[in-house]
Amino acid sequence: MTRDLYSFGAEQQVVAEYFRRNFAKDSDRFITAIDRRCQMYAYGFPRPESDPGAVFNYFDSGLKMLHPLRALARWKFGGFSKVGRLLDFASGFGRLTRFLVQELPASAIVVSDIQADAVESQRRAFGVDGLVSATDPARLRSPDLFDMIFVASLFTHLPESRFHEWLARLMDLLTPNGMLVFSVHDESLLIPHRPMPSSGFDYNPGVSEIDSLERSEYGSTHVSASFVSRAIEAASRGKGSHHRIPRALWHHDLYVYTRDSSAGDAKPGAGIMVPQQFVVVRSGSFPAWFLETDRAHRVRRVEVLRRGEVFAASDGSGAICFEGDSRFLPNAWAPPLYTVFRGVPEDVFRNDVVLKAHSTSGETRTMPLWSHVTGPAE
Repeated sequence: MTRDLYSFGAEQQVVAEYFRRNFAKDSDRFITAIDRRCQMYAYGFPRPESDPGAVFNYFDSGLKMLHPLRALARWKFGGFSKVGRLLDFASGFGRLTRFLVQELPASAIVVSDIQADAVESQRRAFGVDGLVSATDPARLRSPDLFDMIFVASLFTHLPESRFHEWLARLMDLLTPNGMLVFSVHDESLLIPHRPMPSSGFDYNPGVSEIDSLERSEYGSTHVSASFVSRAIEAASRGKGSHHRIPRALWHHDLYVYTRDSSAGDAKPGAGIMVPQQFVVVRSGSFPAWFLETDRAHRVRRVEVLRRGEVFAASDGSGAICFEGDSRFLPNAWAPPLYTVFRGVPEDVFRNDVVLKAHSTSGETRTMPLWSHVTGPAE
């Protein structure tokens, strides 16, 4: 087992311990080990064996998946504790699972991936149950139905026939009160010289994050909102309801489908939103912005915490509020609270410096800060 894991250098270990101390509910039980077969850990990093940025990006992206799920579980069920069974579909090697097992019992979580070694890796590392998936949705067998199904970055890669087939298959796995949450690339993210077809669906087999999968089955997919609405209507046979939350996960749109009418009636948000990219401390200062996906709530206060204590804060006075580029800050969102903090310790990792936002709804969100100062642990 040990040889299947990345061996962190001193700087990488500093970053891993920063996440353990500041973003784990139970730091003693938080698992920082990463399987070296995980494509998403190495993706975009030429030297994943030694780059502390690879560790930061991996844990940060896991947190970015957890937050909207937590917000939607709170809206639909009253919190993770009320979710009887959760399926993380196309789960990879556990980028999200290490955080999910801090929120729910491992016995309530099922992971599924087309890579059998990824499923087995998660079973061993996190104690969750697992289903090996298949290219053909008809071949997926599950003895369970699920209250909550989450699918991050699978529908961003499927050809059109599989998009429809997987949507229908996953809906069939929901309990009567169940909720499906999945992410897509919106058409606005298409490069300018590749216009969207009139169907609202674009599949590019030449772009893929996982080389081991057939390009005819796994490429790069962009869709229009009208296409997704039609696909959901067809897959659900006109039952249930759905709601789109723009840019709620990384640069992806999230779609929320419920077997009842609640998603359409409530139009739930995904809580406090944060920048897609790292927030970087340079020369003791950094700009920060937050916003919410529900106009009924606003971010009212942003704090810099150092070792759990408030180091600096902004309540919005003197802050800049702006609408932003509609490609990345859609008009449905409230303007973000944007402010600049100065005099911040540049070694954020050894000083446990984090950023925390409070909203008028009572929600909070804490996010990590990145710094190029990653000296040896004290």
